Amino acid sequence: MSTQQNKVLSIRRKLEKMQKNGDQDQVMDLLSQLRDIDMNMSILSNTGIAHTVNVLRKSKSSSNSEVISLSKSLIKAWKKSLPESVQKVLSISRELEKITEKGNPDHEQAMGLLSQLRDIDMNFCI
Repeated sequence: MSTQQNKVLSIRRKLEKMQKNGDQDQVMDLLSQLRDIDMNMSILSNTGIAHTVNVLRKSKSSSNSEVISLSKSLIKAWKKSLPESVQKVLSISRELEKITEKGNPDHEQAMGLLSQLRDIDMNFCI
């Protein structure tokens, strides 16, 4: 495991502990540290940091607008750094979630999205 990956894992654990305890003292410092790390797909997928930051962004305990803003900007930057095929998969996944949340999904629309997934070049490394 790389030094960068270990650092990200350490930050993730601290953020999760702070969120569990309701402690927001060092959140901005930790998010700033994440901003300064050159993320790649391997680090993102192996550490789960994007999920942790997204949960923090959505958390009711995150009333600090700076925390929410920095969390959003980190997630946007990380998404932009992903290969185009991964971005397409994420976009289609969000669309599928939206149409299945309704309770009575539009099967034709869902099949169209699944067809798009099938056509994406999945030759990327994690």
